[in-house]
Amino acid sequence: MSNTLSILLRLAALDTQVIAPAVRLVAALTEVEEIPETKAPGVARISTKVWDRIRPDLANIVVFTAGKVRLPADTDIDPFDIILMQETRRQRKAAADPEKHAPFNERVEKLKKLGMAEKDARQFASFVMRTYSEAHFDQAVAVAETKSPPPVEPKGFILGVIKSSLGNGSVPGGPKALGRKNTVKRFIRIPNPEAASQEFLGWEAPQQQSDGSLKYPVGHRRQVWRMKTGWAQFVDAPPGREIPSAEQDPGIVLVD
Repeated sequence: MSNTLSILLRLAALDTQVIAPAVRLVAALTEVEEIPETKAPGVARISTKVWDRIRPDLANIVVFTAGKVRLPADTDIDPFDIILMQETRRQRKAAADPEKHAPFNERVEKLKKLGMAEKDARQFASFVMRTYSEAHFDQAVAVAETKSPPPVEPKGFILGVIKSSLGNGSVPGGPKALGRKNTVKRFIRIPNPEAASQEFLGWEAPQQQSDGSLKYPVGHRRQVWRMKTGWAQFVDAPPGREIPSAEQDPGIVLVD
């Protein structure tokens, strides 16, 4: 990804009140290599007070170093950075109007009770509700809350419930979504592999033997990850990681 496109993507993720001064600053920096920070508010046509307020947002666009401002080097941007910037903006709005954002904060608290850190919980809740719906999120979390002990990997469990319900047409959290193995394609085409990241999908599903017992191909349960190449891959769990039983998490079956 070119540096120009990287900057445009970052600008698009800014709050509307920050975009205009950010564009003026970037435009000026295309003409000169760097600008003293003391002169930057004037270049952006804003007061020093406004500059101090939006400086954290501008730090996502330009580089502050040794009292000067310059454009970043020609580096790629991870698309997830945009999600983080947008989530930061949403958090600021939530802090300014807590009553309006109370439902979202309640959802975050539920994820925290499942063992997620607050920052991860906010980002994950925002991502799931935008990608699927609030109803899918609420009902999948309700399923996770019924588990005792709670799911070891709450993100993977919640996504598994949602994907399972979408695959079999059931209501998220309904009978078909519980205790049912999640079918995942062995390979999917990744539109932009360079910008992709590995994704935890869940846990390997056991194979039922003729005598009714459950066994794993290599003798122990492995995690399932989607690699940057688009292939799903079995990976041994990190040392010390608690591995859920088949009753706690039915697991994932890879299909072609």
